[in-house]
Amino acid sequence: MPMQRPPMIRTDMSNPFANNTIRVRLPRIIEETLQLNPDYTAPIPTALRQLSDDLQSDAPISMLKLPAPDYDEWAAIYAHHAGETWQTSIWYFAEHYFYRLMMQAVRWWETQRDP
Repeated sequence: MPMQRPPMIRTDMSNPFANNTIRVRLPRIIEETLQLNPDYTAPIPTALRQLSDDLQSDAPISMLKLPAPDYDEWAAIYAHHAGETWQTSIWYFAEHYFYRLMMQAVRWWETQRDP
């Protein structure tokens, strides 16, 4: 008999922990990053604040911008979640993808600076 897996944890209100992660914990990580890096050039804080706003306002999850060396890998994963919002997605995807978008926002591929 095939094993039945439990339903995936979602970021909606069906799971308060996952929902809090998206609405509160991840924006706090962004805020802490901004506080620890006051010398970021103007585009970086703007991008980080936009990501924070998107999380809190339940915006659609956006695809990575090019150029990105891992674009194809993420595009394949993202395809399963296209059209989802931050507060209606699968928690595991949303949490991991958040960190990838954060790397884009801080321009890690250009600067190699760990936020």
